[in-house]
Amino acid sequence: MTKSNNEWVPVVGCICEAFNYELDIWLKVKVLDGESGYGEHPVMAFEKDRGGLLFWAIKFREIKTEAEKRRDEAIQQLIDTTKWRETIDLISHISTQQAEMIIDAGWRKPRPLTDLERAALAEYHEWDIDEINPVIDHALKLMGLDL
Repeated sequence: MTKSNNEWVPVVGCICEAFNYELDIWLKVKVLDGESGYGEHPVMAFEKDRGGLLFWAIKFREIKTEAEKRRDEAIQQLIDTTKWRETIDLISHISTQQAEMIIDAGWRKPRPLTDLERAALAEYHEWDIDEINPVIDHALKLMGLDL
């Protein structure tokens, strides 16, 4: 496995992931032969629901660990959470690079408030719990935290 132009390039016979543009997904594959004149490698994917799939691939990456997959999922959740639903701003959500820095710094998606926490919040602010619950639910929904 070598690096070329900051892209991971597989060697013949290795097991890795290749992007299938027709299906628009990453698939676990085995590289069958060297690069063609167009930068493509013939690969074979074995998926339970698809059987064997032979295709030419140009975009490869090493197989991710479970921790890396969880990190990627957390980054995507953070990006999705910060997207504004109704905005006229040009920048309506954080970038992937910003999300990666936030996740790597230890941020995790907050959990919903328990009934006890809602009651304590209402008592502290001298709110009626029956009046504040819909307000809290609406605020959480606007922030994308309606779990």
